[in-house]
Amino acid sequence: DTEAFPMLDMVGGHSRANVSLREWPYTNWLYGPPCPSRYRQQLLPIDSADIQLALTKVEDALKLYVREMEGIGLKVGVSVGIVYDQQVLFSEGFGTINARETTPPIDTTVFNIGSVTKIFTSLGLYHSVQENLVSLTDPVTKFFNEENPPVFSIHNPYSSEGSAAVTLHSLASQASGLPREAYCGAYPATENCTDNEIAAQLNLEHLSNFGLLYSPFTGSHYSNLGLALLGRSLERVWGQQYEDYMVNNIFPAIGMNTMTGFTYSQNVIDNMATGYVVVDNGNG
Repeated sequence: DTEAFPMLDMVGGHSRANVSLREWPYTNWLYGPPCPSRYRQQLLPIDSADIQLALTKVEDALKLYVREMEGIGLKVGVSVGIVYDQQVLFSEGFGTINARETTPPIDTTVFNIGSVTKIFTSLGLYHSVQENLVSLTDPVTKFFNEENPPVFSIHNPYSSEGSAAVTLHSLASQASGLPREAYCGAYPATENCTDNEIAAQLNLEHLSNFGLLYSPFTGSHYSNLGLALLGRSLERVWGQQYEDYMVNNIFPAIGMNTMTGFTYSQNVIDNMATGYVVVDNGNG
């Protein structure tokens, strides 16, 4: 059997009612066409006129963006790096590092990366697989169970595997079926969430009242809870905190061991771009 997926025609931010359909020739999204092998990729030469033109357009667009923001009274700072076939083709800063200075960001300016941290959690997983510490197919129940509380338990109406259907691989792939946020996530439900150990227990206890949104690997759903659970599972394998493992094993291996980290040292503060939030004071 094949599945039909709609091709939405977006008009003014809304999809039109009459949509065209195409047939997906695979049993489900998981078994779709594989990514092309490296040797099959057709990369343009670095000195290609097309690439140089594209870089010029990127630079012009960013300069225009900064000017437009400044025109409405907003100070912005953007640091951009473009890597092509393992080579840095473009590295430049635009705007200013904060609203008080005229210094532009550079390639060593520190930014708060927010959810980009999830990439490092996945790197930690694959590094652990490479070191034969875990398997991608290991279920979360291997790390959170009655012998090693708190217990990971969630209702699974799709499979007899139960909670064991949620694996490390599914967490890293945003395909676990877990909800987006934890009980002590973006919107903490209790003051107890300020204690890491109590928060971890509350998060898993609360999960037992819910069910998977879908069977793992049959869909995708962004989940902060899923990646946090992946990090906590790996901590039990590493025998150390997530932050320490990243600083000692991941950052040095990829050349990010100077100012990348989790603490605001004076060196980080001195080289950090300041982020701002636009607040509507009711005056337009």
